[in-house]
Amino acid sequence: ITAEDIHAYIHRLYQPQSMLLVVAGKVNEDEVLAEAERLFGPLQNTRNVEPTTTNPVSRLGDGPQITMVHGKWNKVYLGAAFPVPDFHDSRSVGLEVLGQLLGGDDTSLLYRKFKYDKRLVDDIGSTALALDGVGMFYISATLDADKVELFWRELVTEMATFSPAVFTDRELARAKLNLADSLFTAKETLAGLASKMGSFQFFYGSQQEEANYLYELSQVNRNSLYALAQRYLNPDRLSATLLLPEGTNVQAEALTSIVETIWTPASAANRAKPMQNDGDIEEIALPGGSTLVLMPDATLPYTALSLYWPGGDGSINETQQGLPALAAKVLTRGTPKMTATQIEDYLSDRAASVAAVAGRDIFAMNAKFPAWFSDDLLPLISDMLTAPTWPVTEVDRAKQDQVANIKLREDKPLGLAFREIFPFLFDSPPYSFYHRGKVEEIPLISPDALKGYWKNQSRQPFVLAVCGQFDPAAIRAFSENLSNQLTSATDAYTYIQPTWSANKQTLLHLPDRNQAHLLAVFPIPGTEDLKASAGMTLLRAALAGQSGLLFRDLRDKQGLGYTVTAFLWQAPKVGFMAFYIGTEPGKMEQAEQGFIKTVAMLREDALPEVETERAKNVIMGEYYQDHQTLLSRSRQAASLLVQGLNRDMEKQLVDLSQTLTPEDLLELSRQYLHWEDAYIMKVEP
Repeated sequence: ITAEDIHAYIHRLYQPQSMLLVVAGKVNEDEVLAEAERLFGPLQNTRNVEPTTTNPVSRLGDGPQITMVHGKWNKVYLGAAFPVPDFHDSRSVGLEVLGQLLGGDDTSLLYRKFKYDKRLVDDIGSTALALDGVGMFYISATLDADKVELFWRELVTEMATFSPAVFTDRELARAKLNLADSLFTAKETLAGLASKMGSFQFFYGSQQEEANYLYELSQVNRNSLYALAQRYLNPDRLSATLLLPEGTNVQAEALTSIVETIWTPASAANRAKPMQNDGDIEEIALPGGSTLVLMPDATLPYTALSLYWPGGDGSINETQQGLPALAAKVLTRGTPKMTATQIEDYLSDRAASVAAVAGRDIFAMNAKFPAWFSDDLLPLISDMLTAPTWPVTEVDRAKQDQVANIKLREDKPLGLAFREIFPFLFDSPPYSFYHRGKVEEIPLISPDALKGYWKNQSRQPFVLAVCGQFDPAAIRAFSENLSNQLTSATDAYTYIQPTWSANKQTLLHLPDRNQAHLLAVFPIPGTEDLKASAGMTLLRAALAGQSGLLFRDLRDKQGLGYTVTAFLWQAPKVGFMAFYIGTEPGKMEQAEQGFIKTVAMLREDALPEVETERAKNVIMGEYYQDHQTLLSRSRQAASLLVQGLNRDMEKQLVDLSQTLTPEDLLELSRQYLHWEDAYIMKVEP
């Protein structure tokens, strides 16, 4: 493919007659129209561009087709698909509901049976993927190689005998609610709003399609789902591919035989009140040193809630690596009143999400739900935090998941690099820890260890930030109750200045891969140094992304890598700037020289004013895009305050960055970007 080929392709298809511009946000209509006219007005149609016609489905009953691919994987990755209509077909909505019911989330049929009950897979899901002209109903699973034939037999048996009659009214209503909820919440951000409006207008010619979709969704019932399953989930239309670890003795013929024996025509024939509030942000002191932040926003009838504690990996010793991450997974999986599955159903019935997460310096719980369900959700969250039951079965499942996650990350060069980066860079805990722990040690973690960790972690004063629509009195009573039950006198958590490793180079290997990855890491100050943080953020924006200097030079001009970027990581007292490139093994030395030249350039001359201004625009745009959702704002407030930082620190950082000059960035580069001080990590075959 040549540059001329690409230009010809664009000239042939990218005609004004085919273009749609959607602008959403705080804009001046006349200015937008004038800018659109300036940019696109001169373009002329040079030929007619006719929409492509619907593609005929190629697989119409010629039997199951199964493909095996062996490679250097730890796990088996399985995909099975059936051809279905495109999104212009009204039946695509029913197929969406069917995909949600079968494998859309943790309450779905396939997840409950094969992941939760039988533990045959690490993960499983299904979805109806409808495109413009063609679609497929897709089932995916990740599992161990020794479980393939048993899982396949049971999956085929399930599909052969499956009938939508198994779904209760509650499950059907939940699936439809969650699909509608996805549509509404997608429009919470400006990008999501523009995308939805654009797709409805572009593909259907009208905004009426949203109402049509919701109507079709409301009409889906068991009878329509049965008709869809009979027509499209047919073994003769099945295509499956399995990525298998080398040496796995599983034959495509054996799996095909299972389908033909179990899934016969005969078996297929037998499967029969919103609160409105808006106003100023309040910070309220709670008992025990905790803090409540109220951030009213009447834009949407939703409540976002973020609870942050200092601690996480900083609350454990070296023998407990992975414990906080495991505790976060299990904390929400049982209360004295509900089991894990009951919690999942309860949340899904209310289009709600609740999840805990552990970091290197924090432990957090985040929740989001329709505001009218507040009276249902706050008591449940309180029970999760004050009386978690740590069920043995849930602990075992979470340990299995954590081990699987580690292995999956180590299957990929970049995943391996980011798993090893902190133990490589730092000699002092908690930054030197493996956050998810070690494969051989995770199975040894007991429920008692989790209980002990949570008893210690939850004693710390917390920050609770609530954003959206809510009853302030109810939220205050909820937060005071939590503080009284959990917080107790304890030593204040200390954010440390860690010791950097004396070893500055490491080489990791993933055999038989055709990729090489290079990370060059430069120590910088933490977020407590606002001016340095603003400067390094601006420098990162100048270097990163497809419009950044690294990408344009090392990739576009020199062709040294397929991905080139820069990124920042910062804690209160420590941070680093990293240059990253993904390349071919034979170009690793050239890529490293490219980084060396980039550092020299940044230290020798100030960046052009145009590059600095572009970076300022990038930072400003990123900030507002990243803070559109209610949950992103509650998370920001809670996480910054719990670290002892100003709640508006990120906005202060953005504002300060707008005042910096190219000379300021030159000074920062000379102060912190020293190639001889860089930590170099390589991942090679």
